Formats: sequence, structure tokens, C-alpha cells
Amino acid sequence: MCPIIFKYGDFVISGYWLLIAVGLLAGYIYLVAANAGLKDRKLPWYHRNNLFALGMISIIAGGTLLGLL
Repeated sequence: MCPIIFKYGDFVISGYWLLIAVGLLAGYIYLVAANAGLKDRKLPWYHRNNLFALGMISIIAGGTLLGLL
């Protein structure tokens, strides 16, 4: 994987964080689409957003801890 995707002055987008962002976006789209298919037991929007926030925190914390190892 290319370590640096885009660099403009001090602003750097690394490939690792770009793929994390793409994965989070894909996960949220999947969560919304799967919830739309449910008829009788839909999750409220705030539960969906809480699940997304928990996943985002877990991915960032896990990736940072793994990087430190």
C-alpha cells in the first residue's frame, strides 16, 4: 500500500487513514441499507448513529494500538 496518497504542504492523507474512512463510509451505507430492508423491527436513527460512532471509535483506537505494537 502506498503510504502517502496526497500531500499538499503540511496536509498529508495517508493510505491507511483513507482506507479507514472508506471502510467507515461503506459500513454506514450497509447499516442504513440493511435497516431499510427490515419492516417490523427497524432501528431508530439515533441507534444507527450510536452504532456507527462506536464502530468509528473502535476502529481508530484499535488501529492506533496496533500501530504502536
